[in-house]
Amino acid sequence: MTAGWGGLFSDWELAVARGEVRDHLSQWPCLRRYDYDFLLSGCLAHWHARRKTWRKGKGASPRTYMSKILRHYLTSIIRRELAEKRRTDFLAISLDQPLDPDEPGLTLLDTLAADLPGAPASDPGLLFDLLCALDRLTPLQRELCILLAESVPKSDIAERLGRSRDTIYEEIRRIRAIFRNDDLQEYL
Repeated sequence: MTAGWGGLFSDWELAVARGEVRDHLSQWPCLRRYDYDFLLSGCLAHWHARRKTWRKGKGASPRTYMSKILRHYLTSIIRRELAEKRRTDFLAISLDQPLDPDEPGLTLLDTLAADLPGAPASDPGLLFDLLCALDRLTPLQRELCILLAESVPKSDIAERLGRSRDTIYEEIRRIRAIFRNDDLQEYL
């Protein structure tokens, strides 16, 4: 790698660049998709463009200044990679698209249908809306839904959960409000 630079850099410059690249590669997994030589050449090219900005009376040695410049350069790459990762985390996925290429039959719709047995799997939007509504419920409200689905009387539910009947009725009211706000009251 260094032979390709044709004597543009001294040994200490190459050592500082190698050290910074090595340190950042070990600390930041998002950089591991880049080749070591690619990062090193990028750092050296960046340093070549910036090394004239070092001033003798500013307090930092040339090595310290170079190290700081290269850390900023590598940090900008890290920020770009992390932003890209966050962006791809929010990309939409089709409900009919296979989740795993090795299992082409398993789709997101199948997974959602398994989470809500008895729900109408023919309407993936409805299934998704129901799951979103259930996710907004508190653990107490979810437990209450399970007991109500089993046709347990409200007075027995209050006793089982160690809550007053007024609390149970208030939680039922809140559950209905959540489902009503999503226009899902008929699925309670």
